[in-house]
Amino acid sequence: MSRTITTIDATDGRIVTDLTWRDLTNPYLATSLQTAVAARADQRARWNLAHNPALCAEAQALLTVDVDDDVRHALACGPANSATQEAFATDTAEDVRAGLASNLTLDADTQATLAQDASSRVRAVLAQNPAINADVQATLALDTSPYVRKSLSLNLACRDRGVRIVLAA
Repeated sequence: MSRTITTIDATDGRIVTDLTWRDLTNPYLATSLQTAVAARADQRARWNLAHNPALCAEAQALLTVDVDDDVRHALACGPANSATQEAFATDTAEDVRAGLASNLTLDADTQATLAQDASSRVRAVLAQNPAINADVQATLALDTSPYVRKSLSLNLACRDRGVRIVLAA
């Protein structure tokens, strides 16, 4: 890799980097560098890193509690591990939970948690996810929100499985 971390800001310990999107999303990026960027880099670098498909568990753990909703959202949309998924399923930011609901690698417990989310937007995004299991599909088919049921009716994976959805309340 031709680019490196250039300096560490002495005032707050933040890493100032010239690493690009391509560098930070490289699945072969060293785990020590992933962790350093997750812990101390600027928001742009952390957001870029959150898109890395091979992000190590330690970097995921650091980004899971990131103060920036956009960083957490970026991580939630990607191949997050089960601990990260569990944390994001109850995140205070609706955008983070909605990003997680669109994730194609959700485990069954996370799907079930999101199917009970207070936000109809989160449930509707989950309903559009082609990877949701049959139990979650059945739960969402009976959702009180017509928006969620309509979203489920548009999910081609559900049509293929013969899920019956009542669109009238």
